[in-house]
Amino acid sequence: GTGAAKYFVFDGAQWIERLELIGSQSAQNDWLGISVAIDGDLVVAGAPAANALAGETYAWRIDPPVTEVYCSAQVNSQGCLPAIGSSGTPSASSALPFLVTASQIINNKAGILYYGYAPDSAPFLGGLRCVGLPLVRLAPQNSGGTPPPAVDCTGTFSYDFNARIQSGIDLGLAVGEDVCCQWWYRDPMAGSLTGLTDALRFRIQP
Repeated sequence: GTGAAKYFVFDGAQWIERLELIGSQSAQNDWLGISVAIDGDLVVAGAPAANALAGETYAWRIDPPVTEVYCSAQVNSQGCLPAIGSSGTPSASSALPFLVTASQIINNKAGILYYGYAPDSAPFLGGLRCVGLPLVRLAPQNSGGTPPPAVDCTGTFSYDFNARIQSGIDLGLAVGEDVCCQWWYRDPMAGSLTGLTDALRFRIQP
C-alpha cells in the first residue's frame, strides 16, 4: 500500500479536504505523511525507512484555485437563494475586468460588496458573515431587475474588482494576496430586513 499526505483548507467554519498527496509505491512509503511541513504553497512530507535504508521525502507545490466560492447564502423573503459569482481573473495588471457578481437578489434594492483578508462563518443579521474582520465596504449599488411594484428575485449586482486592485487605494490588494468578499443587500420583507450571498475567495495574480 501507499501512504498519503492530505491537504485541507479552512472555509471559515470547517476544514475541507482539497488534495490527497501520494508518493511512490515503495514499501517504506506505507507511512508517508508521518511528518509534514507547510510553507505557503510548498508541502513537504516524509516516510520512515522500512529497513536500514534511509527514508524518503517528497515535496509538492500546491497551486490553489484563483477563485472559489465558500460559506452559505441566506434564503431571501421570496424563497430564492442568492449566489455570488465571478468572471475574469483578479489581476494587478490586466486591462480586462474581474467581475464579482450576485444573482437571485430582491429587485430594486440597495446592496454593497464588502471584503477582507480572511474567511469567517459568523452569525450576522439572520445569516452568516463569511468574511473575517476588519471589513472594507464598497459603494452602494441598486439591484435593478423587474420594475416596481413587482417584488421578485431578478435583481443583480456586479463590481469590477480589478479596478479596485489597480487603483492603489488599498495597499493590501497586492499580488499573491488572498481576498474574501460577500454581498449584503436590503430585503424589507425578511425578518432581518437584509440578505446575504455566499462568499468568494480569490488570489490576486500579477
